[in-house]
Amino acid sequence: MESKKPKRKRRTKAEMEVARAKEAEAQKKGLGDAVEVVTKATGIKAFIEFMNGGKPCDGCEKRKAWLNKVGRRKPEVMRVEEFMFIERVKDKNRLTASEQIKLYKTHARIFRTTYQVPGNCGSCTKTKRDQLAELYEAYLKEL
Repeated sequence: MESKKPKRKRRTKAEMEVARAKEAEAQKKGLGDAVEVVTKATGIKAFIEFMNGGKPCDGCEKRKAWLNKVGRRKPEVMRVEEFMFIERVKDKNRLTASEQIKLYKTHARIFRTTYQVPGNCGSCTKTKRDQLAELYEAYLKEL
């Protein structure tokens, strides 16, 4: 007897990379982009464009750019033990389970995000490691 469930469409490698790129781009958005989403949802943006003869508002674009620049949250200050840990794992291809847990906890504290239990997603671990390594390099430049 066959299952009546429809088969799930598998995504190709290219489709998965496009999805990851979109997700990374969405995370880069700042406060100005968030305000723009709200003004679009409430109809304020459409009203302003209507009153402006169908043209985009220059003031809105300037506000968006300014808020994106100013509204970025700075990461927390890295502790010495975290600095030493990142130095040790920043170039490793494979991390042990305990290293992954410490990496996720460090990333959550420094970037003020919710701690996620590490899973089997290597790209998630790599992204977090790369972000911490980038911050590590910025610390080295300041020394």
